[in-house]
Amino acid sequence: MHQSKFIYFLKKLSNKELKRFDEFLQSPFHNKSDQILHLFHYVREFHPTYESPKLKLVTVFEHLFPTKPFNAFRIRNIMSKALHLLEQFLIQLTFANDELYQKRLLLKYFFDQKDDKYFDKTREDLSKQLAAIEYRDHDYYYQRHLIEQIRYTYTIIHQNRAVKTNLKEVIDTLDVSYLLARVRYTCSAINSGKVTAAQYKVQELLKLLAGFSDLIETEPLLTIYYRLLKLLSGEGGVEEYDSLKQLLISHNNLMTKHEYEYRQIYAFMLNHQIRQMRVKQGSWDEVLNIYYAMLDKGFLFVNGKYVIPANINNIVHINLLQGYFDEAAAFLDKYIAHIEPSLRDDVYNFNLSKVYFYRKDYRSAIRLTNTFSFLDVFYHVQSKILLLKSYYESDDIDSLDTSEYVTEALSRYVNRSKAISSQNKNLYRRFISFYKKLVKLKYAELLQSKNLTNINVSNMQDKIRGSATAEKSWLLKKVKTFVNE
Repeated sequence: MHQSKFIYFLKKLSNKELKRFDEFLQSPFHNKSDQILHLFHYVREFHPTYESPKLKLVTVFEHLFPTKPFNAFRIRNIMSKALHLLEQFLIQLTFANDELYQKRLLLKYFFDQKDDKYFDKTREDLSKQLAAIEYRDHDYYYQRHLIEQIRYTYTIIHQNRAVKTNLKEVIDTLDVSYLLARVRYTCSAINSGKVTAAQYKVQELLKLLAGFSDLIETEPLLTIYYRLLKLLSGEGGVEEYDSLKQLLISHNNLMTKHEYEYRQIYAFMLNHQIRQMRVKQGSWDEVLNIYYAMLDKGFLFVNGKYVIPANINNIVHINLLQGYFDEAAAFLDKYIAHIEPSLRDDVYNFNLSKVYFYRKDYRSAIRLTNTFSFLDVFYHVQSKILLLKSYYESDDIDSLDTSEYVTEALSRYVNRSKAISSQNKNLYRRFISFYKKLVKLKYAELLQSKNLTNINVSNMQDKIRGSATAEKSWLLKKVKTFVNE
């Protein structure tokens, strides 16, 4: 019984919900079986873990039927019916939180009853409820469309007054609902990078949207997604991007109404800027601006509490790329408290080591990465790579033996770790291989590696360019110093 769906769903219930389910089962309207009620009363004693050996089928059956021989079919039949009632209860929980849906069902009831008076009153109540909603997304217009559709059908069938109908409202709400959903999902598809604009017929969609210029001008969210679609599909340039930013600022008050939507839009803008940087058309400063805006609005926080470490790493790294060393250190100090405690030390020490590295304080970077033991696999590997880069940049001949030891240790760790994907293992292995060759190039005379000619270096440079490897930019920058020596 421990692995049954009935137990699985019961584990999801809070104590308050468990009490309400008890009341649900005691109502004759929902349940007429005492056996189901007794089953529930027995198993709820083991909430919330439900791990007791007393939940074995035989034991449960003996509790329900102490004088009867064990019958697996009978107990499973009771459990099946109990599960059905639990599912009905979960549906009711969800239903109770959706007032618009409840009112729409009531509207449908008066529709079927041909009750003009209460049909009109219920429809007016629904319209007032909808009018009070400030955030008007796809779901809002879809709800309006369903209501207008019922109203139109009622007029045609029951009131027989087809001279003046609400057909325009039926069509308009359908248009906005469809366009919002279509543009939103298309933006998501393009942002994922797994499809091209052509696959989702973006040009055709943009032409379609151009024919609804009146709607775009009056519907803020549709305007925002229209600008975003043009941007992501490559149809919009700097002016389009600036216009989109201004729209988001203008409608900032709506963000509190639907944080998820705006969090997604900012994430799309962020990814767009990063992709622009890859083709030398974006700005790292603008990437930072988006990151800071997302932090200020709470979009980078998980459950309003912790920031995902990757976001902290990215912001520190971009600051360092731009030469904003003090800003990187200050940002790290400010936001480190917002990292989950189990990862906080790893994130802080790794990023502080990077600050030292970019400041060319290689001794401090080496000291910190050598003295701190990183627990997380990602930070362990990345800190060792940073340590190797620091040894290389320090020009300290005495560190050659240590560097070689760290290289071999990292190689063993990468090969043995089950937590590192095969793809990432290959990235790290290639880095290690190229790093060893770089060291030989740098200390060729000392290591008696005079057979490394310019052709070898040029070939190595080409291999780095054509390979998927960790730290590709740094490797290319270092190998370039040996070309044509």
